[in-house]
Amino acid sequence: MKKSFLARVRKIIEREMSGPFAWVGDLNVAPTERDLTNPKGKKEHVCFCQEIRELFARVSEGLVDTLRKFHPEDGVYTFFDYRVKDSVNRNIGWRIDHILTSPALAERARDCFVDLGPRREERPSDHTPLAAEFSD
Repeated sequence: MKKSFLARVRKIIEREMSGPFAWVGDLNVAPTERDLTNPKGKKEHVCFCQEIRELFARVSEGLVDTLRKFHPEDGVYTFFDYRVKDSVNRNIGWRIDHILTSPALAERARDCFVDLGPRREERPSDHTPLAAEFSD
């Protein structure tokens, strides 16, 4: 299912790449080892296995990872599992939510950030808001 979805998305990206375009959301793929706290223990996980990461790289080829444009450092995550005690404060997470943009839109990006505030509230989502700001 995930493989066929990614193949369909690539066709959309190819069609829209020349203009301002963004692929945004909970994509359930941690593209690199630095996108999760414990990559060695997750090699077979559906969101991190080699096959999915390679497919994701091919599908997203040519797009700009807007979060990494502004935050190239390790330890920036968008998902914190409830089963891990105090995962947010201990920064034990995954980066599986993305804002990927065409080069034309990436030129207009002014910031991209993870907002941990709502995740620290009572009864939050296990995902944090990921936001980007673009100029006109």
